[in-house]
Amino acid sequence: MRNLSLVVIFSFISVFAFPIDFNLGLSGNINFNSKMRQCAYIQEQYDEVKALASDANQYFFDHMEAGAGGAVSFLCNFFYFGDFSLGSQIEVSFYYNVLHGFGRTDGSAYFQNVFYKVNSIDIPLFLKASYKISKYFDCALYAGGYVCVPLGDLGPDYIYTYNNVGNRLGKSSSGDKHTELAVTAAGAAFGISGGASLGLLFNPFRFFVDFRYIYDLTPIQGKSSDGVVHNILYRNLFYIGGGVTLRLGEL
Repeated sequence: MRNLSLVVIFSFISVFAFPIDFNLGLSGNINFNSKMRQCAYIQEQYDEVKALASDANQYFFDHMEAGAGGAVSFLCNFFYFGDFSLGSQIEVSFYYNVLHGFGRTDGSAYFQNVFYKVNSIDIPLFLKASYKISKYFDCALYAGGYVCVPLGDLGPDYIYTYNNVGNRLGKSSSGDKHTELAVTAAGAAFGISGGASLGLLFNPFRFFVDFRYIYDLTPIQGKSSDGVVHNILYRNLFYIGGGVTLRLGEL
């Protein structure tokens, strides 16, 4: 019975899916943390810095941060209908992100900035629909899920600029680690992602620009020096990228 089922499945694929078209891609991107979604571990520090700013009659700020990344992708188109094709794409992506920044300043002399970062390897799997607009252009929509593996230190890092008895000292420290608060990456996170791309076709190459949204469903976690694992933040990234794919051939 099992062998019969396999025959039926492969017969269906042979009728409706072949030829299977294989493509290898390289890409790079810049990304922006479009909305801060911090967990309690950061929220406590956030509230403390905000309260200090209020007590000292200083300006409190939080701001969107940016990062960069790159990916290797493998696309397999398995269904065709005229100029429309459907396929699956798997990637191995690396992200360098400074995700969350907040701080306080008196507007001239004193400045304190606190930021968290998440460097990670992401492995997304997409279902991708493509449409050939003309001989030289196509477009695509895709959506799917991913696993995110954060790497190394998450923060917090601090940068200060301040006056001492009226004398400007400039930047006193950059990237200082507060060991009692510092956390390192622990575990993996999961999320959903989707986007669109526009391609320029020069067989066997496709040059493309890519717009993507990345939304963590589970939090990035970090382990503190006492061994406790904390929920740190959720990524909420808007991604602008570009790259090239090479058509490897058909099966």
